[in-house]
Amino acid sequence: MYETMRISVRFTTTVSCVAMSTSISVELSLYPLTPDYKPPIRAFIARLKANTKLQVVSNTMSTQIQGDYDEVWDTLKREMRPNLTGAYRVVFAAKFMGPAEKSL
Repeated sequence: MYETMRISVRFTTTVSCVAMSTSISVELSLYPLTPDYKPPIRAFIARLKANTKLQVVSNTMSTQIQGDYDEVWDTLKREMRPNLTGAYRVVFAAKFMGPAEKSL
């Protein structure tokens, strides 16, 4: 009744992907809950500025960080830990914006 046919089909697809870097900006303020609050803030900012892949700008109210999404998050995760696990309590206040503009 029915005949069966064997059909062989081969598809070749070339896909080109362009890796796009997603840049974000973060405005971050650190409030150490200790009378001697300046040294922890200065140390934190110095650790952020040590990463040359990020743009870090500080003023009296906050620090702005700009760079590749993964680089910013990896740096924040690594550099916030000493403050969050230290001898005294701290508060971080943050604002995130993405995609970031060309420069701070």
